[in-house]
Amino acid sequence: MVDAFTIASTKSFTSGIYNLGSGVSTTAIQICQYAEKLVLNSSNLSNKLQSKSSPKETDEDFWAEMTLTTKNLKWKPKTDLIQGIELTWRSLN
Repeated sequence: MVDAFTIASTKSFTSGIYNLGSGVSTTAIQICQYAEKLVLNSSNLSNKLQSKSSPKETDEDFWAEMTLTTKNLKWKPKTDLIQGIELTWRSLN
């Protein structure tokens, strides 16, 4: 992301919304499950959350629409979402 900010601050490009992310659809519960597995070596809390929530709530997914970013900034992530969560956790510890 630092590379994207550097490019954005030094290059001329068309104004717009430039998303930074993996560009891959990921549900919120998937992120919770992975992070919990990494931190607690379990997915009990995420599974409880999923069982007490409606499918619509846990199936909600998010992604960064990367078309403008890729086209105008010529930027793509060097790290996928899972690697990013792992690297962030390691840097915090």
